[in-house]
Amino acid sequence: MLYIFDKDQTLIDNKAAPDRPANTPDEQIVLPGVIEALAALRQAGHTKTWMIGDQESDRGAAENALCRFAWAHEFFGWPSA
Repeated sequence: MLYIFDKDQTLIDNKAAPDRPANTPDEQIVLPGVIEALAALRQAGHTKTWMIGDQESDRGAAENALCRFAWAHEFFGWPSA
């Protein structure tokens, strides 16, 4: 699960209800080009670019985008599963 804070709805789409913003992570679908845009930011020197997730695939996406990664439970201070 990848948490994306997308106030202007340019990074994610709501697969459950396309007529409203995604309210929960399970409704989010990353739009094409988002991971590539993160990689471009990182390569341009934005060293504070992070991805937060709770699955190994999230960590892999961050690695591919050359972004720092944090586990959601650690980043948000949630109890680990």
